[in-house]
Amino acid sequence: MKREMNILDVAAFVREARSLVQGGRIANVYHLGDILLLKIKSREQTLFIIYKLGSFITVSEEDLGEKREPTAFCKILRKYLRGGIIKDIFQPQLDRIIEVKVSSRAGDQYLVLELMRGGNIILLDSARRVVSAHCFVEYRDHVVKPNTAYTYPPVRGTRPDSSLDDYLKYFSESNSDVVRTLARYFNLSGELAEEVCARAGVPKNSKASSLQVKEIEKLREAALDLLSRVAENSLDPTLYIKDSNYYSFSPIDLTIYRDLVKRKYSSFCQLVYEYFKKTVVESLSKDKYSEFEEKKMKLEASIRKLEEAVKENEEKARLLKEKGHILLSNMHLLEKLLQGEKVDLPAAIKLNSRKVIVEGIEVPLPTTAGKIVEKVFEKAKEYERKASVGREKIKELLKKIEELESKKTLILEKTLSSIKKPEAKEKWFEQFLWFYTSEGFLVIGGKTAAQNEVVVKKYLKPGDLFFHADIHGGSAVVLKEGEKAGTQSIQEAAIFAASYSRAWTAGFSSIDVYYVKADQVSKTPPSGEYLTKGAFMIRGKRNYIKAELKLAIGLRKNDYKVIYGPPSAILEKSLCYVVLVPGRIDKNLISKKIQLFFYKRTGIKVNTNSLLKIIPGPSTIILRG
Repeated sequence: MKREMNILDVAAFVREARSLVQGGRIANVYHLGDILLLKIKSREQTLFIIYKLGSFITVSEEDLGEKREPTAFCKILRKYLRGGIIKDIFQPQLDRIIEVKVSSRAGDQYLVLELMRGGNIILLDSARRVVSAHCFVEYRDHVVKPNTAYTYPPVRGTRPDSSLDDYLKYFSESNSDVVRTLARYFNLSGELAEEVCARAGVPKNSKASSLQVKEIEKLREAALDLLSRVAENSLDPTLYIKDSNYYSFSPIDLTIYRDLVKRKYSSFCQLVYEYFKKTVVESLSKDKYSEFEEKKMKLEASIRKLEEAVKENEEKARLLKEKGHILLSNMHLLEKLLQGEKVDLPAAIKLNSRKVIVEGIEVPLPTTAGKIVEKVFEKAKEYERKASVGREKIKELLKKIEELESKKTLILEKTLSSIKKPEAKEKWFEQFLWFYTSEGFLVIGGKTAAQNEVVVKKYLKPGDLFFHADIHGGSAVVLKEGEKAGTQSIQEAAIFAASYSRAWTAGFSSIDVYYVKADQVSKTPPSGEYLTKGAFMIRGKRNYIKAELKLAIGLRKNDYKVIYGPPSAILEKSLCYVVLVPGRIDKNLISKKIQLFFYKRTGIKVNTNSLLKIIPGPSTIILRG
């Protein structure tokens, strides 16, 4: 599992973050353990730069919620940065470093965020001298001390965009294989080094010094291509999932992960935040569950000791039982031994005037061979009892660990719930059943008789088309601007109306659906008659279509929200999907099946309640994709 950003990730972050936060004002600074949070305000929105020491940096709309008493370092950052304007954000020397230039009344300040060597946060003044730092360090090749000029840490070897001569030099001098040479001397992570090898078509385990010049040229070209993709903003943010867990991520799709489940994002920053969100929650909760972690470590140490003791007692019992069976088979020899004769027995036996010692077990004299064997088996059973008691104690300790884990989970869930998400504004049509046709036309439908009333009275406009299944009881469906729509959209709206009608629960496979223009629908009944809620008068000719009852439910590719509607309108837009028809499986069970399928395919756990609202009734899944 990937645990930290590489130089390509940093480059992609800088490119995207610059467009998001440049010109914004730093409203506040928070130092939450190993996480630094910068609250950035602009005219349009409030954003947060989130940096975790030695791991990642991203921009998010989500407020991490819990604000603590500022540390001494945080107070210094607030003093120099709060109220300042972000002038630029950049990646020095193509390394795992992010630098934020901030303009304030006191002049320009620089906030340097290092990701290497466990990470560091360094505040520089306008002369680029160190004002303060998360930690002051003094390495052989990199020093961060107060009131000293700051210099960047040296790059490992050289940059990946170095000249061909540099590549030839490092490869000819390398004693390692190709992938390690790329990682060690060209500042590439292991992941990027493997990707360069894959794109260049050079076996990663080949000896570096044995490569031909053309092969080294291909490696350099592959590295330059990766960098140019980010520089030219040709991003394809991709999250990789393995065994239903997040495995890695990249600003561009990597060929080395072609066989993993992928999830695409429109924003790289959004992807990074999603990938590391669990890590963020654990960091914010660390001081709250540290007591549990200490207890867990002690319990685990006790379990290890008990496991060793159980293993030892089981082995002793096994050996004694073996010896006991041998003695049992040689009782006549044992009797001779007790009578003072010399015999050859495959067991450790000592005999003196007062006792006989067999395999360390003392038996007082006088005795018999039978009693000696009995004592051996009794001792074996004693060791077995000790092993059994040890196993029971291990079970008890494991149960205590489970209880501690449950308490930790509750703390993590509480921290997660405290993260403030920006309020999602519901679009007017999301209160109804809805979808967009394959031609891009909006279709809405009432969920209830009351909603049917609203759909017709408030949202059925001239130029729209009205649809209803030819059965009592069903959704009033409106194809917005339907008079401009093609036959495909009309057919899809008909399928939608058929699926959300009583025909579904009746088990129909198809049904006639009629559609009319908006001015043919009226709530005014003939004289002397009455229309119930959700009922309408249709005047003039009706157009009939035979429509299948079939509904697709999918996760939309760009934002992973649940979408639903006729298969022809949904499948191409979905990362994964199921297709339903009327059946005999209860909708509660169907919703759980869909939830499990989506989770296995994407790692996203969809709320079953949201699925229950859109499943028309008892169903059968006929297709998964």
